[in-house]
Amino acid sequence: RGHCIRHHPRNPSNWGRMSNIHGIHGFSANDDNNNGAPSGGGGWGGGGAAPQGGGGWGGYGDLEGQGEIPIPAGHVSLLKVSGGAFPDLCDLFCPRFRYLCFTTIISVIQVIMLVVCMIVGATKFDGAFVKGNDMGGPGPQTFKFMGAKYLPCIQNGEVYRFVTPIVLHGGILHLASNLFFQCRVGFIFELRWGLTNYILTYVLSGLGASYFSCLMSPDTISVGASGALFGLIGADISYLIMNWAYLPGSEKYQVRLHMHVERTFTCVFRNFAS
Repeated sequence: RGHCIRHHPRNPSNWGRMSNIHGIHGFSANDDNNNGAPSGGGGWGGGGAAPQGGGGWGGYGDLEGQGEIPIPAGHVSLLKVSGGAFPDLCDLFCPRFRYLCFTTIISVIQVIMLVVCMIVGATKFDGAFVKGNDMGGPGPQTFKFMGAKYLPCIQNGEVYRFVTPIVLHGGILHLASNLFFQCRVGFIFELRWGLTNYILTYVLSGLGASYFSCLMSPDTISVGASGALFGLIGADISYLIMNWAYLPGSEKYQVRLHMHVERTFTCVFRNFAS
């Protein structure tokens, strides 16, 4: 059970009152120097407190004067964080971006690994771009060599293949679609839940996806971080369900809109790829 921040501008003694918040990662809300705001985000690179004013998509200034505004301790908005009427590029593609955090590091590793796979495919196998790969990348033998999920190899002791598919992608389009979603929500989830919870959710979801793929498609060669990203979605859905009553009304609307946009993008991309 975490904390709930209630907005009492004229009664400082009520800041940091307890309530039924079940956030994945709690933050201290009793710092006298920040007026009860959640202190510090989890993850490398800090993150600071979640904004409590200033209007805009992520602000709560428009809700002041309507009574108490309980906000989950440690909650970081998925909405606009910069000033102005319209979002900038950082808000659209990687809100709350930070250099020193897990999301940035894993994204860079995934880009580097795709480049390495293309070089290996061009020098050892059938090329960096093969005709049968609609995602724009090398062939399956290249990915098998690089550590893709393949049950016969796992049964021979190569258990690392449960994890290595997370950093491998089938091609440029595959990587671009995953990075779009990963950077769109990853920095925020890392702040909401803390570094340890975020990494555990990401890695264990990817490992579980590889295991499930071995059960359902034992003879196929599979790569990608989609399983890890779906695990993040499931964890955040749980977070939103447990804290929905405590989120500002304007953010609820934007969360619904965001989910519709993400779902539309995914459906369009999948239809294009198929």
